[in-house]
Amino acid sequence: MLVQRFVDAGKLCGDDEQFRRATQFWTGALRVGVSGQSVIYRFESGHLVSVTQTASVVKERDNEFGFEASDATWRKLLSGPSNVTTKKSANWLGDLMRTGDRDTYWRQYPAMRRLLELMAESTL
Repeated sequence: MLVQRFVDAGKLCGDDEQFRRATQFWTGALRVGVSGQSVIYRFESGHLVSVTQTASVVKERDNEFGFEASDATWRKLLSGPSNVTTKKSANWLGDLMRTGDRDTYWRQYPAMRRLLELMAESTL
């Protein structure tokens, strides 16, 4: 169910001005890993072009990064108001682990932060 929430969040991202600004000019991907499954958000020139789910962990390439965590860690991270979520993510809650291209992470992390805020605020 949590993986499906991440898939469904793609609908929110496309309509969110703050998310679109965070991904402006990015061609690459953001991956969210949940207990061995992945949701991949692909961007072309800043536009979210697809959100796909796979039943395996996918290794990122250049211009791609992601986060891997257990279902329990994601649930804890997503609970509560968005300002708390942002603080928790900055403190690397539980078994949360960054993966992929480090430079892309530093440039595109605001998109991941906004995705978490949207999910915490929504009742998907």
